[in-house]
Amino acid sequence: MIKDRLKYKKVLIVLDDVDNLEHLEELVGSRDWFESMKLFCKHAPRGYRRIEDYEQLSKDVVSYAGGLPLALRVLGRFLCDKDMNEWRSALARLKEIPDANILEKLKNQL
Repeated sequence: MIKDRLKYKKVLIVLDDVDNLEHLEELVGSRDWFESMKLFCKHAPRGYRRIEDYEQLSKDVVSYAGGLPLALRVLGRFLCDKDMNEWRSALARLKEIPDANILEKLKNQL
């Protein structure tokens, strides 16, 4: 019922004291309800490039960022002028060793 009522509206939902993914999904539904991809794509414009080429890579980056808005903005700005091979390489490096800039900015926000 919630999904049907809100699917065409932009909303801001603030949940307090939710530290478990299962609890979050029970409260608001599945992860695909959130607008993480939209935020990432806003900061990582692909210009003339075909969106289909970058779709899976974008999903991987959004998954890596865990939906954190600041991480999505930082990663989007970092990747915006890179080609697909650079995206793959950056994502592989980030999975092995998290980027110090991202970690530092996230620490400053806490």
